[in-house]
Amino acid sequence: MLMPSLAPSRSVREAIQEVKMVQIWGNMMRACELRAKELLDANVIASADLYEWLKTKAANDASIIGVGTEQIRVIKLGEGEVRFLEKVVLFGSNTQRMEEWENGSLVPQDALRAAQIQGISRKYELH
Repeated sequence: MLMPSLAPSRSVREAIQEVKMVQIWGNMMRACELRAKELLDANVIASADLYEWLKTKAANDASIIGVGTEQIRVIKLGEGEVRFLEKVVLFGSNTQRMEEWENGSLVPQDALRAAQIQGISRKYELH
């Protein structure tokens, strides 16, 4: 009589880790949604911006909305620098919109530091 071989089952630890990752992902998506709603409520971005992003997303040519957190931790941005990065990522080269939104950003006085932040923004922009 042939006995079917059973595939090794996942350990409880692996199953728990997978559940934790799903929870982390869900929390991250909720945080992104809340931040987007805050930006919409404050008229920093408009519904038209989101529609434009959605329309051009497949072509990888969106004008706003980007995400990047790994390098932010690496270069240890201060709160004002994070706010500056937020402006640059959202608005790219649209200096008028950047100037219109007062979000507590701090443009770094050190040119190298400013270049690092702008480099991060270009890497994670979706346009």
